[in-house]
Amino acid sequence: MQFIVISENFFDREWTEKELNEFLNRQNRNGQKLILPILHNITAEQLKEKYPSVADIQGIPSNRYSCDQIALLFAKQLIKRLKSA
Repeated sequence: MQFIVISENFFDREWTEKELNEFLNRQNRNGQKLILPILHNITAEQLKEKYPSVADIQGIPSNRYSCDQIALLFAKQLIKRLKSA
């Protein structure tokens, strides 16, 4: 699983879009959730508008959670993945 911090600076940059597309392609091939986006100063709607392919991926808004809380959310996702494997 990968963290990707997505902000307005992320949009329209070639290398960030390539990285996101690679994760999405791997996710589609493997059928596993690989991406846990952290939305920094953007909304889920802005993300979905720019990248419709991530519309079903739940992001974590950085303005609602502390770093420790984000780490716990990440750990919960990993545990959930391990239990289902």
